[in-house]
Amino acid sequence: MWNKLSFTFGILAYNQEKEILETLESIRYQIEHYSDNENINLILIDDSSADNTVDVVIQWLNFRKNIFGHIDVLLNKKNMGTVYNYNLLIKKIEGPFKIIAGDDLIASGNIIDKIKNMNWNDLDTYVCTNLINGNVKYDEYRGLLFFYNSMNLYKKNYVLKSMRTGYFLHTPSTHYSKELFVKAKCSYYNRRFRLFEDNPSWYAIIKNISNLSINFVDDVVVLYRINEKSVSNGLTYSSVFSKELDMLDKLYYKETKGFEHIIFWFKTNGHIPKILRLDKYIDKLRKFYMCFIVKNRKNYKDFKRHIESVIEKEQKYYNKILENVNQYIEESK
Repeated sequence: MWNKLSFTFGILAYNQEKEILETLESIRYQIEHYSDNENINLILIDDSSADNTVDVVIQWLNFRKNIFGHIDVLLNKKNMGTVYNYNLLIKKIEGPFKIIAGDDLIASGNIIDKIKNMNWNDLDTYVCTNLINGNVKYDEYRGLLFFYNSMNLYKKNYVLKSMRTGYFLHTPSTHYSKELFVKAKCSYYNRRFRLFEDNPSWYAIIKNISNLSINFVDDVVVLYRINEKSVSNGLTYSSVFSKELDMLDKLYYKETKGFEHIIFWFKTNGHIPKILRLDKYIDKLRKFYMCFIVKNRKNYKDFKRHIESVIEKEQKYYNKILENVNQYIEESK
């Protein structure tokens, strides 16, 4: 087990003045319900926000600072990108931790114990739920992939190939230790990117750690917000994200063989007409196959009912967080 050092929440913030109070209040909920009187640290990096994110954070921290053992707020003078900030957070953190974006929320369960009870070589991944316009929703497509991956986890070479296709892990809902991150040399893989810190890091972990223990857990730990500002789902950074995805495909191309190598050749040759893009057809067939295999299984239906009941609870929790935000705003006036 990890050393019982104090737990750290890390936040990556950028232009999230409208959402970040919910993120902070979800962390306060964790501390007040599950910290067992131990010190909980907070490290926040703001990547040169152009809005009032920093003012909102500082005001909240001045009001709530007594709940943390240590607070560190880092303000970038210029925008450095997600990868730089992510690696900096990892470098500063000691002991168990959870890093979250400044617009996502920690769910209602005890994430502190979940992470503190992991072994150094565990990679624990949970079910993705989407927070859209104030509604917590089950993402059935991601749920089907989650279930399929958990079924096929122990097939030879399945994990690394699935990681390269991009369907294996949901980043905000995946936990790991700093020791695992360092031993896998994650920063060697991810530092060549600006926004794309997650898949290169997961790939390094899966590729470089021979005794890695991957665990798919039927629970929810993060309420993942989707809006127009989302890097991978929205509009603001879509062109940059696509460019970095192409860079990642080129990295994978060098490390593949056989038919998979051919698929990545198509992916890395953007001049090929769309109608001839073999990788696109294979991608669609693979997604269809994965979903078809799982969808009518009884154990998947049981899984889906369980997660939907969890989501009902998380919706009530999210509404409570909104109440806490409004109460803070009134009290801090």
